[in-house]
Amino acid sequence: MTVMPLINCARLKNNIFEELQKLPRRKQFLAGIVAKQDNVGQSFQRIKQKAAEQLNIDYRIFDLADGADTNQAEKLVSQLAANKDCGGIVVQLPLPPNINTELVINSIPFKKDVDCLGIQSFTATKDKLPTILPPAVQTTIDILHDLNRDPFREEICVVGAGRLVGKPIATYFMAQGVERLTVVQKGDNLQPANFADILILGTGVPGLISAKNLKKNAVVIDFGYSTDEHGMLRGDFQPSESRSDIFYTPTPGGTGPLLVANLLKNFCQLTLHTN
Repeated sequence: MTVMPLINCARLKNNIFEELQKLPRRKQFLAGIVAKQDNVGQSFQRIKQKAAEQLNIDYRIFDLADGADTNQAEKLVSQLAANKDCGGIVVQLPLPPNINTELVINSIPFKKDVDCLGIQSFTATKDKLPTILPPAVQTTIDILHDLNRDPFREEICVVGAGRLVGKPIATYFMAQGVERLTVVQKGDNLQPANFADILILGTGVPGLISAKNLKKNAVVIDFGYSTDEHGMLRGDFQPSESRSDIFYTPTPGGTGPLLVANLLKNFCQLTLHTN
């Protein structure tokens, strides 16, 4: 049986944890905001909280009550922003449809925006002046560096231009002067993916991209996750036993833990001078 080579995200995540465990314990807490009725979001918050515990980081989860509106969400963010004991704020997306996501995330102060979602963080990334990088961007950099792949010398295709993955990654590469970059919106023609040396996925459509037509030695970094018709957690990428010449991140257990590690790394960097 042919085996496609997995990218060892667990090793990269462990390297970050080892680095962070050497730092002094953070005195401030990290706040996670999530809709109370969002079962998936609650699960992700608990995963982040459990990872934070391994680093002696006080991760506190704050629920948005059922039916909470934009004003109530902004009020919670403002309260945490004004709390000197809070060193970072994470808003679990997506928020309920009745809440204006833009207003809420843009109310997070720049110095507490560990997810780099607000307009100030986005502008800093675009202008090449970031204090920290969005977790998806840093995760992509970590993987490419580990594989000794140079984004300036290869064709890159980003499939999906969402707030958490595609948009920040494409913005970062464009700001760095990467020219051979194609961004494919969800629902567009996927043909450019077949010509990419580096393929970055973030649509949340299970098995959207098949390995069968991809280039030899392509790197597939899959941030997508969703459940299929059988209730199984799957990524955007569909591996193939007939291909052993493609490197890819598995789902689950691939980019997810590395994203969390980089989120916690951002928190430690932002609170470095306040502890």
